[in-house]
Amino acid sequence: GMTRGQAWRFLEMGRRLERAMAIVTLLRACVCEPCDREGPLLEAMLEIADSGMTYRRRYLTTLQLAPVVDLLLTDESNPRSVVYQLDELSRHIEALPLTGNGLRTPEQRIALGLLTDLKLVDVVTACTPNGAGKRPALEALLLDLATRIPALSDSLSARYLAHARVSRHLTVDDSGPALPGLRRGEP
Repeated sequence: GMTRGQAWRFLEMGRRLERAMAIVTLLRACVCEPCDREGPLLEAMLEIADSGMTYRRRYLTTLQLAPVVDLLLTDESNPRSVVYQLDELSRHIEALPLTGNGLRTPEQRIALGLLTDLKLVDVVTACTPNGAGKRPALEALLLDLATRIPALSDSLSARYLAHARVSRHLTVDDSGPALPGLRRGEP
C-alpha cells in the first residue's frame, strides 16, 4: 500500500541488505565448523531461510551441504538467497539519482563486486572441508560478505540519507550572566 517513490526504494534496499546479512550470518554460524549432526542443522537452516520446500523440489536428495549453501548463497532464482538480494539491491541502486560525472558510484562498484564474486564462486570447492573438518574457503567468503555488505549500507547512508547534526547543549557558566529563569550553577 505504499507509493513506489524514493522512500519505498530505500525501504526495499534496507530490507534486501538485512536479508542478505541474515543469511550470511546464518551460514557463518552453522557451516564453517564441523558438526556431527549436520543433517538436522541443514534442515533447520533451510527452514529459517524459508527455503526447505525449494530445496526438496529442486534436489530430491538427502540434505547435503553444497546444495544447501548453493541455494542460500548463490542461486539467482531463489528469492531468499544472498545473490538474489544483492541483484535486487543493485537494481535499486541503479535507479537512484546519480551525482558526479557519470562514472560508477561507490555503491554501484561495491554491489557489482559483491554480485560478481558470488556468481563466480565454486560452491563445491568452498564447501570442501580441510583435514580438520573446517571449511576455510567458505569461511573466508562469508567473512568477506559480512564485511562488504555493511560497507555498502554505510556508503548508501552516507551518500543519500540526511544525518542530524549533534545538538549543542546550552550550559550556564558561573562567570557570565544567567539565562532568564535560571539561577547560576543550574544546567
